[in-house]
Amino acid sequence: SSFDVQFNPTEYSLNKGAQIAEIGIPGIDSPILQFIRGQNEKLTLDLFFDTTGEKGMGQGARAVTDYTKQVYQLVKIQEKTHAPPRVEFIWGKNLKFKAVVESVQQKFTLFNPEGVPLRATVSVTFREYKTLEEQLKELNLQSPDHTKRWVVQQGDTLSRIAAAEYDDPA
Repeated sequence: SSFDVQFNPTEYSLNKGAQIAEIGIPGIDSPILQFIRGQNEKLTLDLFFDTTGEKGMGQGARAVTDYTKQVYQLVKIQEKTHAPPRVEFIWGKNLKFKAVVESVQQKFTLFNPEGVPLRATVSVTFREYKTLEEQLKELNLQSPDHTKRWVVQQGDTLSRIAAAEYDDPA
């Protein structure tokens, strides 16, 4: 299923990192860095909701939680999958983000005299979700072929072959 939010976000941020290991070698100025793996990209934004324009602020005013609960449910565990749902956040033509929702924070900022929340800002962090197949297809990793062949002839020894191929008979 899908749902719309009331207003466009005023901004969003994308964050992606890499896990790097530091290999300390005594006597050198700084450690050697070794790439371990990439990290998921994160999309963070604030969504604004306001129901004062629908039925005003008096009795019978619509609670803004009617809208915010749809976003809040995205971090709840589903009965069938035992995990939060996978989602796709779409904003116009330029931003499509397949993810799981990592966190949702609701901040209610306006209430009517009966205490019904009428305005809210919902901060959402989406964590990129890609299957292994999708990631491998996107990476298109290409490594040089280091295969070596040696036609063994009478008189060859492993140490002679190693010396010829690797400059080291050991």
